[in-house]
Amino acid sequence: GPGGVAPTLPPGATGAPAVGAAGVDGAAASAGGADKSPHGKGVRKYTCRFLIGIENDKEFQVARRIIGAKGANMKRIFKMSEAKLRLRGIGSGYFEGAGQKESQEPLQLCISCTSVDGYRTAVQQVEELLKRVYEEYKMFCRENGMTVPDLQINLSENQLVYSSRGAGGGGGGGGTAAPAASATASCSGRASSVGVSDKASSAASTTAA
Repeated sequence: GPGGVAPTLPPGATGAPAVGAAGVDGAAASAGGADKSPHGKGVRKYTCRFLIGIENDKEFQVARRIIGAKGANMKRIFKMSEAKLRLRGIGSGYFEGAGQKESQEPLQLCISCTSVDGYRTAVQQVEELLKRVYEEYKMFCRENGMTVPDLQINLSENQLVYSSRGAGGGGGGGGTAAPAASATASCSGRASSVGVSDKASSAASTTAA
């Protein structure tokens, strides 16, 4: 199989690690499996979120820098990976839920992709984009006599999520009862049919070939 972290699925709501994901769908859980599960569970999606770590303000405008002029950065990454990207949370300008309001969670960029290769490409491109933005922010802080923060890539992954919406559905997402579940579940605004444990790490899989 390909290098990097192999997707695994917990057998249930417990925190026990799963080895083969047989409790859900062993065939489709492997990285080399078909895009659609043979048992009609829908399309699998690889999802994650990056916590930005910078509050959006009128001076630096981190949200605009991430999205790019007329969405150029998001469009470029989508064209390279076919991954869906969504900036959400405080200051994102993205309105969600029944009330059509910004989520009160920290600013974050969510990725959803049905292909593992596209997912890895999108993660790599977002990391490079955020590193550039972080350098710009440090320079901005120095020029304005502000404390220069030590910003690091903050990535939380959901290795595998099944969407019951089919290929035409919206972005991915899904979570468990873990504290970060609300953030990952609402990346798409739709709950997935199978919950996946949220494995938080700052560097896991970022070095995958």
